[in-house]
Amino acid sequence: MASSSKPVGGITFRPKLSEAVTLRFTIEQRTVTDSVLSYAGVKDTRNGVTFGGVVKRGGRLGIEIDTGDFGTYDNAAFYQYEGQRVEDNRSIEGNLGAYIRIIEREDEELKIGGNVSFFGYEENLRHFTLGHGGYFSPQSYFSVSAPIEYTRRDGPMSYQVGGSIGIQRFDEDTADIFPGQAGNTNLLFTRFNAAGNPLGATAITQHDGQEETSIGFSAYGRMEYAVSEQTTVGAGARLDGAADWFEGTTFLFLRQTLGGSLYGEE
Repeated sequence: MASSSKPVGGITFRPKLSEAVTLRFTIEQRTVTDSVLSYAGVKDTRNGVTFGGVVKRGGRLGIEIDTGDFGTYDNAAFYQYEGQRVEDNRSIEGNLGAYIRIIEREDEELKIGGNVSFFGYEENLRHFTLGHGGYFSPQSYFSVSAPIEYTRRDGPMSYQVGGSIGIQRFDEDTADIFPGQAGNTNLLFTRFNAAGNPLGATAITQHDGQEETSIGFSAYGRMEYAVSEQTTVGAGARLDGAADWFEGTTFLFLRQTLGGSLYGEE
């Protein structure tokens, strides 16, 4: 496990411009949970070096328009990534979507819609050799999906389940075996030559890039208990898939709303 730790968390501000229009500002620092390497870090047993434990920090800006029967949203984000003995990275994200309500009651709601997403990273650091972070980081990712979400409230308890399925495409550049580790790259050549390899052969110093189009999906669920009009506690789980990449997450949370009630009574 990585020897260093950093605090994580976030703050979201949602000012209402009108009954139908809401802005959303988020500033956060989060752990990257794609793999054990990205989340906790690992120790290379051959040389005793610990690396990984990636965190991302940045913010997201968005606008939401909800007329009651119909809604739309648009947001963009920028993040920086840092880890122990891992190359720094940056990403940009964008989402655009719309939905309609099939069921709309005071304590129950069913929404279906469409979503277009894009994100891209400066570096491909998804591998597991020293200098990599072990997290999905394509140079471009584009998807078109159809999300669905069901929400129900029963007194102080509320439940939410949802998911999406769609088509996605991503492109990854080639990546150095040891990004930012020139000494280890030179050592590859030294050991390769010392092993007496055939004339004309060369040491492999890069992971291959790839381009892929496939089906993508996500599924999630959560439950919350309202301790008061401003405070809830809850738990949830989420599963996301992209080609040969899968991420499963479970979480506990405490939510505190300032300036109004949890259920929109401003």
